[in-house]
Amino acid sequence: DIISFTINMEQIGDIIERVISDIEDKKIRPHRNFSEAGMAEIVEMHERLVANLRLGMSVFLNGNVRDAQKLLEEKVRFRDLERAYANTHLTRLMDRTAPSMETSSLHIDLISDLKRINSHICSIAYPILDSAGALAPSRLRSSLVGADDPH
Repeated sequence: DIISFTINMEQIGDIIERVISDIEDKKIRPHRNFSEAGMAEIVEMHERLVANLRLGMSVFLNGNVRDAQKLLEEKVRFRDLERAYANTHLTRLMDRTAPSMETSSLHIDLISDLKRINSHICSIAYPILDSAGALAPSRLRSSLVGADDPH
């Protein structure tokens, strides 16, 4: 569990290193800004990410099954938030919001990277839930497995 945790933290660090480089190259150096709405989305995602990191650290240190379940619930909420913000960003692009157009690829990449970081944080819950027997063998619904398979 410690090795898995360490690997996830290392992967998070790699993502953050790349994100900082992208922000410097695509936003800071060319003096671009996110739209006000886009920046608010990023701030909200970051705040949730920090809260999930705190919860993940608590799960790792204490092994509380209920908190591990809550962390995986937060993973689903975070994924839904990322999708919603990608859609609102596309709406701003259709409305031709200048800051959104200037930082479009960075914004989409950043919210996607935040989701990836969150996934690494949430993976802390899996060993705890597995040890407690609280994980299903597969996330796929059994009624869908093999439904379209002609073999």
